Amino acid sequence: MPISHRTIVPTLGLALLLLGGCSGNDQPVTPGPDCDGLNLLTFTSDRDQAPGQTDIYLYDLDLSAYRGLPGLNTTGPEHHATLAYDRRILAFVGSRGSGSEDILLYNRCTAILIPVPEIATASNEGDPAFSGDGKLLAFARDTTSGWRLRMFDGQALALVAMPELDSLANANGPYDDRHPTANAGAGLIAFSSNRNGNWDVFLYDRTRDSVLDIPELRSAGDDDDPWITPNGAFLVFASNRAGGAGGWDIYLFDLQSRSLVAVPNLNSASDERDPALWKDGSLILFSSNRPGGPGRADLWSYGRGSQTLGPMLSSSPGDDLEPGLTSP
Repeated sequence: MPISHRTIVPTLGLALLLLGGCSGNDQPVTPGPDCDGLNLLTFTSDRDQAPGQTDIYLYDLDLSAYRGLPGLNTTGPEHHATLAYDRRILAFVGSRGSGSEDILLYNRCTAILIPVPEIATASNEGDPAFSGDGKLLAFARDTTSGWRLRMFDGQALALVAMPELDSLANANGPYDDRHPTANAGAGLIAFSSNRNGNWDVFLYDRTRDSVLDIPELRSAGDDDDPWITPNGAFLVFASNRAGGAGGWDIYLFDLQSRSLVAVPNLNSASDERDPALWKDGSLILFSSNRPGGPGRADLWSYGRGSQTLGPMLSSSPGDDLEPGLTSP
């Protein structure tokens, strides 16, 4: 019986589920089109494939089972999935034999791809991220002067202007803006950029058309993989800055107090990347090649209240990457 969209899963219960690990197999709960599910996890994995030959998976955290995505994955690599707030439309990156990587939209309820010329051009597109309300889609496009951020309005079927970012593109020469992540209304967009010579995390205030350079989000190392909560309260990112546990580490930033938040017991001497936050910032999901998992890179979860972590989806010996959380 499909789970009701009125169901509310307590945060504590979800935390226990995440930290306890997920033991479901790769068989979906329904064989055909499937638009059910409330608290859902998207991720990329090359399990059962050659290294780098990635597919997209959708996991139901309430049922501890995979949701079906018939017709989505092909013999080419698919990656970087993001699910809209209504949990019906999934955006991802794939080529489909076009010669370039495009952002494609997949309707879970009909199991068909939706052609959108504005986000699938002759240029390479990547890094899709829905706003928290699912109305806008931020992404990156490879232009003649480097990768630039773009915003697509799914209701107007048109790109949304972000003048300050475009003016910087004209003024500062070649550099890349990548990996956008937006709050509920996309008034705040965090992204990574190498405009200063190395990768830093920046915050774009779309309501004021202003890029905020917050010192704690940049370092002499590389700062990347930002993820912002729908309410815009917390931002998490990965960095290989000095003073960490080793390799790439996860950092949590409180956007209200403008300060880093301690995450004891999270980081290791290995690499922690691709962090994603539960909507209230209480849980952090990430990918790591640390010891203790069965694969080259595994998904892990960290509960801020308990300061404990555990592996997830432990059935995969390959690379499990790019976790994303979607919930009401």
